[in-house]
Amino acid sequence: MILTLLGCTEFFQQSNRIPIEAKDVDACGLFGYRYLDYYWTEPERHPFLVKVDEKLAGFVLVNQHTCLHQDNNAMSIAEFFILKKYRSQGIGKQVATQIFDQFPGSWEVRQTALNLGAQAFWNKVISQYTNGAFKEVFLNDDRWHGPIKTFDNSDKVLTEKIHRINRCIDSLTKAYTFDDILH
Repeated sequence: MILTLLGCTEFFQQSNRIPIEAKDVDACGLFGYRYLDYYWTEPERHPFLVKVDEKLAGFVLVNQHTCLHQDNNAMSIAEFFILKKYRSQGIGKQVATQIFDQFPGSWEVRQTALNLGAQAFWNKVISQYTNGAFKEVFLNDDRWHGPIKTFDNSDKVLTEKIHRINRCIDSLTKAYTFDDILH
């Protein structure tokens, strides 16, 4: 199933990078994904399936292969795909937020120059996630051709964990008043 989804997203991405007639498909009719197997064997690669009501709705591939960061721990969204049926419902934003929260630290999110939909999506999601505290550069070299958004969520994730702990403490103190404990 994931190979089929990867074929869909690879088709979409390749069709935005180079003319589709300039690219061949493999024996299975897919554009293929050279590094897919590595997501199950290399510790710096992380595959995620997106499910909505127990139905497969997309996938995310996260890795540590970045263009701008020299930090070996920086994370990157390698692939992000939500089936069209599930788009414009906040699912992509929710998935991206959960992925970012799972890996605190430096991030790079690349979009191809011609994929204006992805650029708009990531601009909105990352701007809201970071409260506007991100940078964007445009590369046009052998590493990448298009915008790259960068941010660091280390403080945000820590702050949210502290807020969650405080909410738990508040709920515990509200549930058990001092008088309740004495009696």
